[in-house]
Amino acid sequence: MVLTDLENVLNASPWKDHPRQVIQLEEFDQVILSFKVEGSIAFKAWQWLRTRVDTLQYWPVITTAWTSESTWHTSIKEEFRRWPFTQEPHRQAEDSLTPAALIERSQKISLEQFWQRLCHESDEELAEAPVYSLADTQAIYGSAPDQTMINEARTLGLICDRLSLEKWLYSWEENHHPHRQLTATDFSYMEWFDPSPQAVVIVLLPITSGAESLAYLHWYAAETVGSEALIAVLKDWEQAYGAELVAHFGTMLQFVVSRPPQTLDQAFALAAQQYAVAPCTLALPGVSLREHVRALMHTDKWFLHERP
Repeated sequence: MVLTDLENVLNASPWKDHPRQVIQLEEFDQVILSFKVEGSIAFKAWQWLRTRVDTLQYWPVITTAWTSESTWHTSIKEEFRRWPFTQEPHRQAEDSLTPAALIERSQKISLEQFWQRLCHESDEELAEAPVYSLADTQAIYGSAPDQTMINEARTLGLICDRLSLEKWLYSWEENHHPHRQLTATDFSYMEWFDPSPQAVVIVLLPITSGAESLAYLHWYAAETVGSEALIAVLKDWEQAYGAELVAHFGTMLQFVVSRPPQTLDQAFALAAQQYAVAPCTLALPGVSLREHVRALMHTDKWFLHERP
């Protein structure tokens, strides 16, 4: 679909009168259409465009130019710059940084090897984990197992890493406090970000998978693991959980999810993966992995955050 066709689609939409900007990406010979919306209706506009992806062959992404509403049209192009991609680990000087090249390399990523490398923990981290985890349980439930019980579980081989510790504590909490109900507060750390009063912009990218948006718009988490790996991860979540990228704000990603994890094993695996690629998601609000597990099983929206 050419630019004129996209313009015609928008002309027939409820947002036909909203300011638009054509973004010329000369580095890789592509043209992207963007338009400004009010933050309060951005998701509604995204949903309208999402239902037309198969026809348009373009994926909508809500973003911002991090500038005032009067200058967004001149600064939105900066969000597509290639320099951040050059700062990623293992980046070679000869690597092409076009979106097409990044997407092609992402298809060669072994996620099994990726998770094995990324989820390795130091001995120091493992030693400190019980202290903070027990404090979380005490704060939420008013009681917690003591260190002796943790040591016994380690001796029995029930706890050997952070993930097994979180599973053991989850079981303890469920057994000792089976009637606790999740409240809105339990999900507050996953509330979506609204960049207002910065300009809220929807960009239409020439892709049909939201995961591939990371080849166009750089996510800060890639400075640790690389954009190709993150594209592969998001595609895996897309297939497994129906997780579709809605918004990209540089350090923050927002998704709608049609198939939340249904089992504890699924939820723990997903929570561990999200913490591995975007630890700020849980670290900044002080949320434990097992509390994240509970939230993931009862929400159809995700919020991931990784920042300096």
